Amino acid sequence: MKRTLSASEQRTLRWGAIALGAYLLLFLGLRGVAYLGQRQAEYRRVSQEARDLALKLEVYQARAERVQKSMETFKLDPARLTNSVIVAQAGAELQRLGLGGGVVLGSLRETVNRGSEPELGSIQLEGSGPTASIMGFLHQLRGCGFPLVIDSVQITSEPSRPGALKLSLSILVLDFDRWTEKGVPRG
Repeated sequence: MKRTLSASEQRTLRWGAIALGAYLLLFLGLRGVAYLGQRQAEYRRVSQEARDLALKLEVYQARAERVQKSMETFKLDPARLTNSVIVAQAGAELQRLGLGGGVVLGSLRETVNRGSEPELGSIQLEGSGPTASIMGFLHQLRGCGFPLVIDSVQITSEPSRPGALKLSLSILVLDFDRWTEKGVPRG
């Protein structure tokens, strides 16, 4: 036997169901909002990390491109560099600078060091040219791409050509790794 509910009991049940539904909706809604907020914060953090990594990657790509360009410009392959090759390439670069700057270079004597010295070798050269060309050549030595140190310079006038100078130069080619370890600035 079923008992029927009176109108006031039905109304009480309806209000109870509405109150229970509202409570569950509010409780679950707040938990859902908190969960979604937490997920959104996590997404923002991960997305910021991705942007930071992309910036770092761009910096490293730019560095790699500069190194590749330098390797192509100076025709350097780090895997094949030995002391004698570096000294020879530095000598070739000095000859190229002399030709480009109007300095006539004579003999070039290259000496490779064998030992624990911070120098890979030395280069002695002689040349002649106008005053401006000689001074320009000496200035260009700083940016030639090799760690060079001028050990001695002798500049004299050339009696056979008025306005021309004769240059005797002794240059040390430093070991780049040891040179940078000691805190000597590059370039």
